[in-house]
Amino acid sequence: MAGPGAPRELGSLVGDRCHRAARDAVLTTGVALDGPGCTPPGPAPRRSRFSINSSDDTAQQRLSNQQRYGISVTENLVSELDRVVSRATSAHSVWGGSVAVERSRGLHAAAQALRVESTRLAELIAAETKKTVKEAQGELANACNLLDFFAGTALRPIGDTFPSNRAGVTVYTRRFPLGVVGVITPWNFPANMAILKVAPAIAAGNAVVIKPSEFVQQSTAAIADVLAPHFPHGLIASVGGSVEVGKALVAHPEISAVAFTGSTAVGREIAAAAASRGIPALCEMGGKNCITVTESAEFAKSVDAVLTSAFSMNGQKCTAAANVFVSTQVYDAFKETLLARLPNWADEQREMLGEDFIETGLVDQAAWDRVKTVVAQSKGSNALVTYPSDGVIDRNTPVVLEDVTPQMPVYREEVFGPVISLIRYESLSDVIAEINSLEYGLVASIYTKDLPEALSFSESVEAGTVLVNQPTTGLDFNIPFVGWKASGFGPSEQADDAVKAYTREKTIYLS
Repeated sequence: MAGPGAPRELGSLVGDRCHRAARDAVLTTGVALDGPGCTPPGPAPRRSRFSINSSDDTAQQRLSNQQRYGISVTENLVSELDRVVSRATSAHSVWGGSVAVERSRGLHAAAQALRVESTRLAELIAAETKKTVKEAQGELANACNLLDFFAGTALRPIGDTFPSNRAGVTVYTRRFPLGVVGVITPWNFPANMAILKVAPAIAAGNAVVIKPSEFVQQSTAAIADVLAPHFPHGLIASVGGSVEVGKALVAHPEISAVAFTGSTAVGREIAAAAASRGIPALCEMGGKNCITVTESAEFAKSVDAVLTSAFSMNGQKCTAAANVFVSTQVYDAFKETLLARLPNWADEQREMLGEDFIETGLVDQAAWDRVKTVVAQSKGSNALVTYPSDGVIDRNTPVVLEDVTPQMPVYREEVFGPVISLIRYESLSDVIAEINSLEYGLVASIYTKDLPEALSFSESVEAGTVLVNQPTTGLDFNIPFVGWKASGFGPSEQADDAVKAYTREKTIYLS
C-alpha cells in the first residue's frame, strides 16, 4: 500500500515514475501533469482544454488557466466513470482496513502538501471563481485546518458500550466505512466544499470521487492531485464533465453514499436518487438567511454585519443574508446608516485588501440574469429599489429593496446574489413567525443587547445555526453545521459527527 509521502508539485515527477503518474492522473483525477519529462509515452487519453457544455467565456478562461498554471481537465464522459470508480473501490479495499494512525498521518501530510501549494492554487481558484486571491488564500488555509482537524478525529473512538439485560453479556457498537463516496460540490468554495466532505470520509476509511461544478473543474482537479499522493492510488479522484456525469455518479452501483452542496432543487433530486438505491445522502442545500436588528442593537456592528453577510462575494454564499428585519423604532436610523455606508463599501474593501482587491463579479450570465429578474419582479409588485437610488444596477451593485411583502419571490426564494430586503417589524414574535414560515432553515442572526430576547430568538427560530451579534457568514469549521427544512438533508457535515456520517454502525453481543 502506498503510504503518505512527501509533498510534491505538479509536474515535478521525473523519469518512468513521472510517465506513470502523468497517465494515471489523467485517467483518475482528470488532470494532466504538464512539465519537463511529464508527457506519458504512447497514446495519451483523449482530453480537451475545457469541459463539455462550457460557455465561450468559461472555455477561454480555462484555456488561459491551462497556459498559466499547466493544468487541464479531461472530458470525463459517463462511460469513463467505471474506470475511476473501479480504482476507488480497489483503493478502499486497502484503506478501509488501515489503522487509525495511518489515516491520521495521511491527512496531516495532505494538509501540509496543500499549504505548500496554496499560493499557486489560490490564484487558480480566484481565476475560476472571480473572488480575490486573498479570499482564496483564506479558503485554502481553512481547508488545510479541516484536514488537520479530521486527522485528529481519525484517532478518536467511534463506538459505544451498553449494559445488557442479560447476565454475562457485553454489548458494544463498532463503525465501518461505507465504501466509495460520491462528492458533488458547488463553484463558490472549491477547496472548502471538497475538503469538508473528503476529509471526514477519508478519516472514516472511505474512498471519494469528486464531481465539482463545471466552473471550478481545474482548481478542484488540482487540489485532488495535491492530496492524492498521500493515500493509496485511486482513493481520491476528481472527475470533470457536465451534469450528466454527476447523475451517473449518484446512480453508479459501486457508489455507497453521496455528499452534496448546492441548490435545494438539485439536492432533493440527489436525495431521491440515493434513496431509490438505498444509500445515504448528505445534502447541504439553499438558504434564505435572515438578520434581525432590534431596538437595542449596536448600530455600527449590525450595519457591518449586514454589509459583510449580504454583499461579500456578491452574496454568492449559502450563508449570505437576504432578509433584514429591523425594529420599527430604529428602522429609519438604521436605513440611513446603511445607505450612507453602501457607496463606500467597495472602497472599504479595496483599502482592507490593498493591491489584492478586485471586484468580485457574479459568476456567469445566468447569475446576473437571475438578479435582474428578481429585482424586476419586485419592482413590478411595487417594491421600492432604495439602493442604488437611481434604480440602475450592474453585476457588482449591491441592491436594497423596501416594501417587500411575503408574497414576493424575493422574500421567500434564494437569490444567490447581492440583494437584500429591508423589512420593518413591530414585535420579535412576528419576526420569528415570519422566519419560520420560510421554506429554508440554514442560518439566522439577531443583534440585541437583551439577553432574554437573544435566548428566546435562539430557541424559537427554525434554523440549524443561530448567531447572536454575529454575521451570518464565516462560521467555524469545527462546529456542527446542518440545515433545517429545505436547507439540509442528513447529518451534520462538520465537527466530530461528520466522521460518523460516513460510516455504518454494527451492534455486537458478546458472551
